[in-house]
Amino acid sequence: MSKQMRGSIILLLASIIWGFAFVAQSEGMETTGPFTFQASRMLLAFAVLLPASAIIQGVKRKRGIDAHKFMPKKLILCAMISGVFLFIASAFQQVGMQYTSVGHAGFLTALYLLMIPFLGLFVGRRVSVKLWICIALALGGLWLLCMTSEGFAMNKGDLLMLGAAFFFSFQIMSLDILAKNFDGVQYSAIQMLTAGLISLVCTFVFEEPTISESGRRAARSATRE
Repeated sequence: MSKQMRGSIILLLASIIWGFAFVAQSEGMETTGPFTFQASRMLLAFAVLLPASAIIQGVKRKRGIDAHKFMPKKLILCAMISGVFLFIASAFQQVGMQYTSVGHAGFLTALYLLMIPFLGLFVGRRVSVKLWICIALALGGLWLLCMTSEGFAMNKGDLLMLGAAFFFSFQIMSLDILAKNFDGVQYSAIQMLTAGLISLVCTFVFEEPTISESGRRAARSATRE
C-alpha cells in the first residue's frame, strides 16, 4: 500500500470518528456543562497522547530511526498557539450544541473546509476552479439546510457553529504553518493540554462542576423526555 493511500484511509477513518463525535457531544450536554465536557475530553486526550508519544519515541530509537527531540521548547510554544485556537473553536461548537441539531452542527462546522481556502489567499495560496465550485455547492447546501417555510433562518446554535468553523479554520492553518517540522503526536498532546487547561479554568468560572449539578441536568433531561 502506498504512503498516499495509507494517509487517505487514515483521514477517512478520522472523518468517520469526527462525525460520530457530534452525537457524543450532544448527549454530553444533557448531564454536564460545555466547558466541563470540553475540559474532560481535552485533558483525557492529553493523558493518552503523552505516554503514547514517549513509547513511539522509544521504539524509534531502538530501531535506529532518527526520532524527534522529545518536547522541544519551540514545539511547546507553537502547539500552545494552536491549542488556543482549538479551545476557542471547540468552545463555540460545544456551547452551540445546546441550541441546534447534530445534523446542523456537523454541516456548519464542516464549513471550515471552505473558509481555509479564503484564508489561504492571504498567505499566497492559490484556489483552483474546482475548489470554487465545491465552495458554491456547499453554500447551496447551507441555504437548503437553513431554509424554512418562513424563509432563510439560522438560530443561535447555528451562528455559534459558524463561529466554530471560522476558528477551526485558523487552527488548521496554524497546524499547516507551525507543525510541519515537529512530531505530530507530541504537538497534538501539547495542543490538547493547552485547550484543556483553558477549558478547566472556564469550567470553574462559568459552571458548577459537581456531581449534584450533573444530576440536576440529567433529571431535567429525563423530565423533558
